[in-house]
Amino acid sequence: MGLSGGGPSSMTFAAAYPERTRALIALEAVSNSDLPDIPAPAFLAGDFTAWLSVSMLKRAVGTEGLLEMFSPDPENQRLVLESEEKTAAFEGLMWSLWPPSQRGDGLANDEKQFDALDLPLAEIRVPTLAIHGTADAAVPVEHASFLADRVPQAQLHIIEGADHLMPVSHQEEVVRVITEFIDGLDDQADEGSEESPEDVFGVLCLVFSPLLLVGSMVFALKVRFVNMPRGISGTAYEPYMARLALHLIGSRRDDVSERIAPHLPALSPLIMGLLMKPMALASRWSGFRGSFFAYPGPRPSTLITFISHRTHFFDTAIAAATAEDSPIRQFVFLGAGWDTRGYGPLSEGVDLAGAGVKVFEVDEPPTQQVKVEALRAAGVDCNNVTFAPTDFNQQSWLESLKEHGFDPDQPTFILWEGVTMYLDDAAVSKTLAEVGSRIAFDFFSRELVLGRKPYAVMGTYMRYALKSFYGESMHFGISTAAPARQQVLDFFEGRGLEVENFESLGREAGRSTPIGGLVLAAVPDQSVAAPPA
Repeated sequence: MGLSGGGPSSMTFAAAYPERTRALIALEAVSNSDLPDIPAPAFLAGDFTAWLSVSMLKRAVGTEGLLEMFSPDPENQRLVLESEEKTAAFEGLMWSLWPPSQRGDGLANDEKQFDALDLPLAEIRVPTLAIHGTADAAVPVEHASFLADRVPQAQLHIIEGADHLMPVSHQEEVVRVITEFIDGLDDQADEGSEESPEDVFGVLCLVFSPLLLVGSMVFALKVRFVNMPRGISGTAYEPYMARLALHLIGSRRDDVSERIAPHLPALSPLIMGLLMKPMALASRWSGFRGSFFAYPGPRPSTLITFISHRTHFFDTAIAAATAEDSPIRQFVFLGAGWDTRGYGPLSEGVDLAGAGVKVFEVDEPPTQQVKVEALRAAGVDCNNVTFAPTDFNQQSWLESLKEHGFDPDQPTFILWEGVTMYLDDAAVSKTLAEVGSRIAFDFFSRELVLGRKPYAVMGTYMRYALKSFYGESMHFGISTAAPARQQVLDFFEGRGLEVENFESLGREAGRSTPIGGLVLAAVPDQSVAAPPA
């Protein structure tokens, strides 16, 4: 896809490498040298000037005033301002110009190249779609007509009244037209073709990249400026969105995850349409799932694929704990986040709603309140789940459970997913000491958490990224230095628990140091059959 000034590069590539190009989409794209003489915004003069100008303008005239400078038509302004997501997308695009010091050379090269464009348009032989707005002052609509007249069998779609903010203001129509165009492509490879599903998936991701970029920016802004000020967990989205992706592409059933998505504070139908669904469509249309979208996922897993591995490990453990011969009568999701395992049938035979067991969810009050509201707004029956809001800094989670009808004498399964790394050693040890029957949880390597060899660089980066984006820090880890398995067994034995199953996140062989592990442990004499490794 070529967007605006990216048009010439995408058109040249499509002409030169047809065997590597599935289709070409020109979105308000430059196709010739006939461009208006629009001076660069003054605030691009320097990094500080840019920051100061945008900040002062935002304070002086507000978002509406800034939007008027970029999109003078009142109707287009209304289309952007009609939703918080579109407004946030506009602000994100505006801030993407900063810092200008990293854009100077590229802008100068664009200006030089655009002065004498002679693109090989007639040599493009791949399916082509040009989308443009009639009110585009930056790249006139004639550029789309120029392209369509010269590319054999090109499709042209004009949006009346749309300007250069078309991908934001007219997002719904742009997505619909692109989707219909891709749906019309012949996805059946010719006999003997060397085109692989992975190649097609890569092309489709490139096609969707502008949507994915905008969706990612809006999602990040909502996590940072909507979730965090309200005390809602940001890290809860990572495992949830990975499982949502598995559901959308058909790898793992999880209907409730899709139903609640539009009602969670950092998601919405717009973000789903920009971020999650294009990736799912690319996987489905291409037939490619790869290791990231695979379920149960590859073994040994990596930092990229471990969530799929972890999801399957916990699903299997829960299925074993709900079997007819299992003594487990209570399930506790400790730090539940957006986990949806308690609300209906999933993969691996997991169906806590129909298992005849009591289900409890424990989490911080702001996060749990939002989840309950999302479940109710989505019409999800959650009568089988008891919610126990707990301020972990002020109250024992076990005491909170007791206040909400939990019986500590009943055999209980505790799922503790994606939490331990953010606690200190004392908090983890205290929780493990309160396990009544069995617990399944994950952990990161102590070497990774502390940024020690062989994860000095990766660990330092992760700590910085988590702190700067989510405001959370990693503290706890179990050493996985060789022999990793023995280190884990010793850790739990010292806390009075028996390890029923352990799977490393990464290779255990030789002197390898896995990035972490998955553990199913039980109080002695209260274990049940461990799930298969």
